[in-house]
Amino acid sequence: MTNPTDWRALCARMADELDHYRQLLMDDRSETHALAAEARTALAQPEPQGPTVMQILALSDEIEAEELGTIDLVRRALARWGRPSIEPVPVSERLPKGNDFDAEGCCWWWSRDIYAWCQCFAAAGDSSEWTHWLPHWALPVPQQEAE
Repeated sequence: MTNPTDWRALCARMADELDHYRQLLMDDRSETHALAAEARTALAQPEPQGPTVMQILALSDEIEAEELGTIDLVRRALARWGRPSIEPVPVSERLPKGNDFDAEGCCWWWSRDIYAWCQCFAAAGDSSEWTHWLPHWALPVPQQEAE
């Protein structure tokens, strides 16, 4: 069975190949296939992150201490960790501006070269590398724990 990371890499390689053959057939090195662009848009979706096992156990203990039931557990879990997915914005549609950037002028960019989100300046790297963007607040950043 293919794990999600392998699946994403496979789709990205297939989109690259589709573009490559489209460019050969069209004799235009800038020509891209609509299906490849659609696949890249799907790949640009951030992967959901859920709570840790310890957070789930702590919530379960809360619900038990309050003598509440399973329905309350699910409702509280959704209220605490559930969040609507954020749709990445294609660079071809619009570029980020204003509140999309953090105090340092960074936001999230999807790299078609490394198939990953990068938090960086708008002018970072070759413009053809970046296909989608998200506001600086859209993706969770791991917190460093104090020692």
